[in-house]
Amino acid sequence: DPDTLWTYELGLKSTWLRDRAYFNTAVFYTEWSDIQVSQPILIGGFTAAFVRNAGFATSQGLEIEAGWRPIHNLDVSLNTSILDAELKRDVDPAEGLFDGAELTLAPEYQVGGAVQYSYPAPIFGNASGVIRADFSFRGKQVSVYDGDLPRDQITSEPYELVNLNLGLEWEKFQFYVFCKNLFDKRAEYNFNAPATVIHRNQPRTIGFSFRASY
Repeated sequence: DPDTLWTYELGLKSTWLRDRAYFNTAVFYTEWSDIQVSQPILIGGFTAAFVRNAGFATSQGLEIEAGWRPIHNLDVSLNTSILDAELKRDVDPAEGLFDGAELTLAPEYQVGGAVQYSYPAPIFGNASGVIRADFSFRGKQVSVYDGDLPRDQITSEPYELVNLNLGLEWEKFQFYVFCKNLFDKRAEYNFNAPATVIHRNQPRTIGFSFRASY
């Protein structure tokens, strides 16, 4: 059956220090009726996904983002979120669908940030050079509903990632050399019980990209 969401949000957006800094925040509350969830089932020794309705759920949380330009061409930003998302009715406790069960793929905490510095690069014509580093942290999250497995076997561990970008930007062209997952962090962030399918993050990846706009 189709699902329905009602979301209520109250937020604030502000700038400070003559537009050199900003601070935004929002609180929200969501009611989710006939929520659709995915459960793994074994068919002939293989794991398949079964989508079903799981009654009523709510999510509530806080989001904050802030930024600052302490000196010319240097930008620093930070964002974080806190989330409480859970089922509110017993649907099938034997399969993990009980009142108070956490929603899947909904980490309680997330944090991210970035530092970017731009500078003139006259050796490349009228280009601007860009150096950017960013990081992200994702807290624990329930990956799948399964009443036969203990909680620690259906919960993904927290992990953090760091990325680095070096680039040149012209009016219509951009060229970047990047390194994703700089420290080659390996994380299992989602899996299907009984652990026949495990999703891992992308390993350290180095490459380049070129963009053009007209």
